[in-house]
Parts: sequence; C-alpha cells; structure tokens
Amino acid sequence: MKLNFFEKILLFLFMGISASFSYFFFVSKNEDLFYVPVQTVSLISAVSSAEKENPQPINNIFDPEQLNWQAATTEALWGKRDAHTLNVFKNKLWIFGGVAGASPDYSQNYSDVWNSENGKDWVQITNKAPWGPRRAHDSIVFKDKIWLLGGVTTGERYLNDVWSSDDGINWVQVTKNAGWLPRKGFGAVVFDNKIWVMGGVSTNDVENDVWYSENGKDWFLATNHAGWSPRYDLAVEVFQNKIWLVGGVFPGDMAEKDVWVSQNGKNWDNVTQEAVWLGRHGHCLLAFKDYLFIVGGWSGYGKGYNDTWFSKNGQDWQEVKTKTFWSGREDLTCVDFQDKLWMMGGMKTNGARTNDVWYLDKIETNETEKKESKDENNNPAQKELTADFNQNGLHNGFFNLRLVSATNTFGQLEFVFVRDNYAYLADGFAGIEIFDIVNPEKPKLIGSYNTPGYSEGVFIFGNFAYVSDKDGGFLILDVFDPKNPKELSRYKEISAEGIFVKDQYAFLAYAWWGVKIFDVSSPDSPNLIWEKDLPDESEAVYVSGDYLFVAKGNYGSKAKEGAFQIFDISDIKNPKLVTTYKPSIGYSESIFVRDNYVFLAADSAGLQIFDVSNIYQPVLISNIKIPGSVESVFVSGKYAFLAAGQAGLQVVDISDPKEPKLVAGLVLPAFAERVFFSDGYVFLAAKDKKSPSLTATNLDIKNSGWFYIIKVSGEN
Repeated sequence: MKLNFFEKILLFLFMGISASFSYFFFVSKNEDLFYVPVQTVSLISAVSSAEKENPQPINNIFDPEQLNWQAATTEALWGKRDAHTLNVFKNKLWIFGGVAGASPDYSQNYSDVWNSENGKDWVQITNKAPWGPRRAHDSIVFKDKIWLLGGVTTGERYLNDVWSSDDGINWVQVTKNAGWLPRKGFGAVVFDNKIWVMGGVSTNDVENDVWYSENGKDWFLATNHAGWSPRYDLAVEVFQNKIWLVGGVFPGDMAEKDVWVSQNGKNWDNVTQEAVWLGRHGHCLLAFKDYLFIVGGWSGYGKGYNDTWFSKNGQDWQEVKTKTFWSGREDLTCVDFQDKLWMMGGMKTNGARTNDVWYLDKIETNETEKKESKDENNNPAQKELTADFNQNGLHNGFFNLRLVSATNTFGQLEFVFVRDNYAYLADGFAGIEIFDIVNPEKPKLIGSYNTPGYSEGVFIFGNFAYVSDKDGGFLILDVFDPKNPKELSRYKEISAEGIFVKDQYAFLAYAWWGVKIFDVSSPDSPNLIWEKDLPDESEAVYVSGDYLFVAKGNYGSKAKEGAFQIFDISDIKNPKLVTTYKPSIGYSESIFVRDNYVFLAADSAGLQIFDVSNIYQPVLISNIKIPGSVESVFVSGKYAFLAAGQAGLQVVDISDPKEPKLVAGLVLPAFAERVFFSDGYVFLAAKDKKSPSLTATNLDIKNSGWFYIIKVSGEN
C-alpha cells in the first residue's frame, strides 16, 4: 500500500516518533533551477517518563569531518627539510635524511636519524648514518626492522641500495644494487609479507614498474608496466588489504588526480581517473581510522596544497573543513601515531623548507550530533546548488540565467579576466590561477603563479598577463603556455590595484598614490613613463580612445563619496586632466566605458550612467538602485552585467541609458566582486560573505574565493 504525505505523518505520530525536518525542492523549467524554501515542520510525539529518566546510550563514533590540525612544534630540532622519510618504530616517531636549504638548492642532503616520543621533543640518534646523504628515498618497517631504500644523493646520483636496522643506530647494507633501477620519488609499502617498490624517476626513464622482495635482497618483477601511467612523487598505502596508489606526476605535465588499487601488485584497477581533489604529487596517503587520507602535495606547476581529504572507498572523497594553519607544501611526510594523524616537514610554495610538526586530533561525537551536522548542509560545493535563485526576473521572457559551475579557489578571489578558452583569476594571496573553460560546466585548473603580494587585478593582452599585486607591485607574466606561467618582470610599488592595458601601455591605479603609466613594449623591462599623485583613492582605470578614466573610491573627506576623473592621453608621456566628476553619493568601485557613456559601479548607490559626449562636461543621466551593492560592471550589447555583492549577479537593460531597467538577477551564497562577460557566459569572481578582511593573514582567508560561470540565454 502506498501512503500519501499526510498519511505518513499520521503514521509517525501514531508510532510515537519525534522528529523535526525542513525541506526544499527544485522546479526544473528549461534547465533553470528555482529554489523554493518550505517552512520547517515539527512532528512532536509523547515520550514516556521512563524514556526521559532512562535515555538509551548513544554510541560514540570517529568523525573525520571534525578533525582539527594542531601544532606539536613549529621549529623541530631536526631542521628545515623536505624529501625525508618518517616512520613509527618501537613506539616512537623516526625521521631519516632529506634535503636542507631552499629550492632550487638540492645539494645539502642529510644522512641523519632523529626520533621522538611525542612529536615535540626530538633526539638525534646519529648525524651520519652509513647509508649517506640522500633525499627522495623511502623507508618502511618490516620484520621488526627499519628498512631504507634508494633515493638520490649529493651530485644527483641515483641509488638502488637497501639498508636495515633494528635500532636506528646500527645499519646493515642488505644489497648495494637491488633488482630495480636506481631511482627517486618512488613508492614503497609492506604488503603480503613482502616489501614492494613501484614507480619513480630512474636512471633510465620515468617508471611504472612494480617490484617485490621477501628479504630486501632478492627482488622480483611483478610488472614492468602497471595499469597506471609512468610517474614519480606518487603516494602508495595499504588499505583494506590492498595496495592503493594515488596521484603523482610525469615531469613537465600536470599532476595526476587518479586512484588505483591492486590485490597482487601486478593487476591494477582504476578506481577513479578524476577525483574531486586537485591533481597533486609529493603528497601523503595514509590509512587512518578505517579511512584513506590525503594530505597536502604539489600541483605540478608550482603551488603547494594544505588541504586534507578522506575516503572509505577511494572513489568518494570529502574534505576536512576545519581550518588548516600550516602552509601548502610538497614532500611532506605523514604517519599514524598515538591515535593521531601526524604531518611534518616539506617544501612550501615559495621554495622554503620547513621543520614544523602537526597532528590531526580526533574528535569524538555521537550519532545524533553527526546526523544533525550533516542535515545542516555545510558543504560549500553543495551550497552552490541550493543557491537562492527565486529572485524576480530570473526568467522573465528576456533572460535565462543558469549557474553551470561553481569552483572554490585557493584564496580570496578578487578579479577574473577571460580570453579565448581560458579564465585568469586574481586570487588574493593565492596569486594568479588559470582555468581551462572549454567546458564551462567543468572548468579545469591548469596553471598558477604564486605572486609576492595580494593579486588584486589581472589583464590579458597578447601572450602576457599584467598583474596588479597590491604590496607586491606590478608584475608581467608570460602566459603563452597557460600551464606554465613565467614571471618576466616586477615593478615593486605599494598598493597596485586597478589595471588596464592598451597597445604597448599599461595603466595602473595605485590606490592612495594615484595613477602610473608604463611602456610595456618590452615586457621583461617595463618603463615607467608617467605618474600622477591624485586626491584620495584611485580604485580602477579604463582607457577609451585618447582618454583615461579613473574611478575614485572616496573623494573628499566624506565616506562613500566617490568620483571619476578623465585624462587626455593623446600625448602619452604628458597626460592632462580634463575633468573631475563628483557624484553626490556612492563609492566608485569600478568603471566601464562604451561609446559616449561611462558606467560607474557606485557601491550602495547602484549603477550610475554618464553621458560624456562632451568630455569636459559629463552629465549624470541615470542612477538605478539595485539589490546589494554594485562592485563592478561589464557592458555587452544592450545589457550591463553587475557584480552586486550580497545580491550576486544583477542584469540591467541599458538599451535606453536614460531609463535603465533591472531585468534579471541571480543571488549566490558568496559576495560577488568582479564580473566578466564573454560568448554567452558570465564569469563571476566572488568570496565567502563572511570571509575576513585583507588585514587577516593568508592562512585565515584560504579557500574563501568562488569562481562562478553562468550561462546567459534568451534575448541578448
């Protein structure tokens, strides 16, 4: 018998079940998503006094979503290093070898051994173990001994020796030349009472072979070509009585984001080729509390990660959402010790090596708390799909707005610029990130550059990215190969914000220090040809014809009182101020010029449109107030697309500039900062509505950026 909704409620009441729930549903029409909230309903039933006095016990469970990173020490005695190894042996943590200094120096290799009973206090067992200086080796615990294998030593000489020790002090060379080729960056595990070695970079090639040994001396080839592609800096672990392999990289390529599993070391099954986490190498893979954990790693193009993911099956992954205080890095090491997941050392994005020690402390919760937590839908990616699209004008006969993708970025996203099949993001402290947007529903991060400051803006012209980097100054990057952006030049100045490039000139707004013009005909050596201190804050710039337009954030002593200025740049080395227009209200956030009109994003004052057919006497012809605050404007055809802060994306019909009309909108969970329109899509740079201010540290604002792509169809 099939019960209807009200019959089910009556049945629940009859059975004495107490529950409360809220729900929502989507209505699909022409592929549009509408969110319809429904008021929470409570179902209350009688509970006996006996049940109140004698509540049933609640089973405690381990909840990986609630883990927290804590520092054991940020300056361990063993010194800054990466490409070392870490093991648990005789109830202690042990560290072996690695490389000191800072990248790209790889000459200072260690041959030391350290141990600790608590992760904070370390004792040096030996400064010069007989196996000699090395890095990118591996070590395992097997038959009550520590075993150390391969790697690379000073002079870039690859090794395939095997050593063992039963105390960490006295070492025996089991073999000088194992059956496998000398190599670095390989993976080693103990499985089926054997030592297994696989992958890495050898003296011959990048490998995808698998070897095993029962004694460390005699080695046998399981397969010369495993199902996974050749790679190094892969991560391997034994989990659920199988060998698991995750990620890695082929030199010069993007890092892999695949997961493989084998029951015998020879035959491999591909669990997933496209995991939800970003591709990486030099990361940790660890079996901990019935889960597989991935920690940190490297992107393959110079960016370190500081995220943590977990899975029960290697296919479905979730991210640990609690704040991570350690910086992104590669070649870190991890172990399970004293009922905690430990991480230590590695190389950060800026090339500096570390000697910090961190651990994920377990948090016990109960089944009821876990269910309630999950019901709150705290997953940011899921929030994107349940955004409040029920705004008047979403689909009004003229427009159809459809959110096709939402991507959480590494920093606090400030700006987006689109050219051809790529989106270039200025992502605050995370620098510049480049996405392949051939498929807008699945934008793919393919390249990045870690700028020295806070990336505020980016402009693409030719094969170059021009970056305003706040305290980092003005940078020019070669992006001919978007997967591998390279810095060509850097002009160190303070508070570089808005940027515009035309022909061979770059125009920069320098906040409280006015405007500067650079000749960038030689991108590797830009030449400052003009600068001008201007009253108050210069927020954004735009060039049209022979005129430079400057949006002034605050103009004068009153807050929220903006303006814009116009300069004649027909003589580029000697621009002349033509006029200053001071609207009565509104902080001038950004500016867009088309034909004889200036479109000013005026914050809480809305969108202001000026007629500048007489360049000396601009006339305010309309001012439309919209929900939220207008942070930026992009004009295409007869529409102005607005990044509207709390109100997300707003669209205004400007076919009659004197009578602009709000025709569509899309409210999103994040605060919309900058907007770009290209080929039927809106690209929106946004950040979490509760993200910290710029006075916060880089660590405080990581992953608060959101990159939205919205399909626009209908009349345009």
